[in-house]
Amino acid sequence: MNSGQSIKTVYSKYATFSGRASRSEFWWFFLFYVLVYFVLSALNNIARAGSDTTTPAAFILWIFVLGTIVPLLAVYSRRLHDTGRSAAWLFLLLLPIIGAIVVLVLCAMEGQSGPNQYGDDPVAAGRPGTYPGQYGQPNPYGGQ
Repeated sequence: MNSGQSIKTVYSKYATFSGRASRSEFWWFFLFYVLVYFVLSALNNIARAGSDTTTPAAFILWIFVLGTIVPLLAVYSRRLHDTGRSAAWLFLLLLPIIGAIVVLVLCAMEGQSGPNQYGDDPVAAGRPGTYPGQYGQPNPYGGQ
């Protein structure tokens, strides 16, 4: 899954906390979120330039954060489901720094192969031996 597909998938499952998310889906969306957040924060800091006034960049930043918090939590939840864990692990995010690190490490772990209690494997088709023609297997449909 590439970056565009990941972002589109996460926003199409805006508030879907059930199911599973692949590592690529999670990490591409997480990278998108962090980059946009830092760019908007930098624009806000440049626009403020030492004053205490609210800038349009701050308004855009808060709209982005508020509009993205639900899909971000949903993809966190689905990613934890892929590793066989409950979304209750997200409560660790309430612990400053340590909680975020623990949740990110859990999200970085490889998902469970095959279906689990939260649904089918989101990357089963991408694993070797799961469809013909991959990694030297004969392809009954022709081609390479």
